[in-house]
Amino acid sequence: MTTGSVLDGTGTLIYSLQATDGTATINGTLTVTVQLVDVTPPSVPGSLTISQVSGGLELHWTASNDPESGVMNYFIYRSTTTGAETLYANVSGAATSYIDASVTAGTTYYYTISAINNQSLQSAPSPERFATMVTMRPKSRETLSCASTARSSNNSAAGLLAAFILAALVRKRR
Repeated sequence: MTTGSVLDGTGTLIYSLQATDGTATINGTLTVTVQLVDVTPPSVPGSLTISQVSGGLELHWTASNDPESGVMNYFIYRSTTTGAETLYANVSGAATSYIDASVTAGTTYYYTISAINNQSLQSAPSPERFATMVTMRPKSRETLSCASTARSSNNSAAGLLAAFILAALVRKRR
């Protein structure tokens, strides 16, 4: 009679053997190590979000799960056309964010992410997300002067009139 069991998912299989010839019983143990093959890809990276940060667009996602062999890397796909993403970056499986510093202001970028496990199995891609990098213009000195003028006159009628005239002159110069 033989019995077997896999212990702790480590790939070690222990067989307990018992042989009887009618007069004697012999007990023994045979330990066999087998390599378990992971055939399940990691889960899809979740909750992909994109935000503008100083110097680029920052992608955030929730980690994939792969209990059999672990997540080795994330592949980031990017395109300027929806549905046409190609491999853009490869980041560590421990990462859950990435800054794309090679974006151009005014251009819309589309992203998806997939996870790769230690057996090179790839998850399905995350849902596509997009963002456009925008350039923020600082306030001009004239605008700041106008606000300062209005405050220094305690919002009196003359002070407000002066502020409006100053603002009109600034607009006219542009």
